[in-house]
Amino acid sequence: MRTQTAKFIRKASFLLLGCTCIIFNAATCHGNKKITILVEDDCPYSCQSENGPNGFIQDILLAIFTEENYTLEFRIYPWLRIMNDFNAQRASVDGMIGMKNHPINKSLALFPEEEIAQYNHKFYARVDSPLIKSWQYEGVESLKNLKIGSMKGWTYSDKKITEYLKQGSAPFVQPLHGEGGTERNFRKLLTGRIDLWISNATNTDYFLAKEREAGNKSANEVIGFLKVPVTSDVNVYPIFYNNEEGRIYAAVFTDGIRRLRANGKLQTIMQIYGLSDWK
Repeated sequence: MRTQTAKFIRKASFLLLGCTCIIFNAATCHGNKKITILVEDDCPYSCQSENGPNGFIQDILLAIFTEENYTLEFRIYPWLRIMNDFNAQRASVDGMIGMKNHPINKSLALFPEEEIAQYNHKFYARVDSPLIKSWQYEGVESLKNLKIGSMKGWTYSDKKITEYLKQGSAPFVQPLHGEGGTERNFRKLLTGRIDLWISNATNTDYFLAKEREAGNKSANEVIGFLKVPVTSDVNVYPIFYNNEEGRIYAAVFTDGIRRLRANGKLQTIMQIYGLSDWK
């Protein structure tokens, strides 16, 4: 009788523990599970640096998930590979950083209720370019006959600009792909190989500021002089797979970033990069 009673108590305790995990904290039931997120080398969002900052997206995710007993691995890949690997459901991949209007397989994707960043864009030119004084963006027609630097596969905050850059061809549209796109477009603008560079404002302004801090005087020769209109969604998310684990990850992230915003830790993270909470 004592043996049966002990077995019953152990079984009841196990069931109670399981229910408690489901109701109160699903993440802790996984122990120290590793989550692998695909990110782009795109400081200050996410950075590939041995001794430098991680980027605020990595910092935010680490602050949220390590508190819930997860281990995070960030794999930094070129943008096109990130989309391809996510769509192909590569082994050990749990999520990526992206937007709802990116060309990912929406049947696979699960977006949390909260975003982790926003992407806005600017037109950049040399400070001595006549475009700064005489040119205004008046639809994609005003881009024609200008040599424009961009990144292949990127989605811009204006839908028509995104479509124009996707369909255009050299020499007027010159998209780059692979790593180091910001620095490469910067060099192309300096040397006159392009007239105009359309780029993420947070990323590019951060890059130029760091170049100036490092004593690179040529960073003073490039300026973001005009904002790209916002006609599409600019919110950026950690995108998980639409399955049981992905739903847990999305819930953990949503609760976590709301908590970081409420207790001021989100603003503290953003200040490391000279930024503020986008909300």
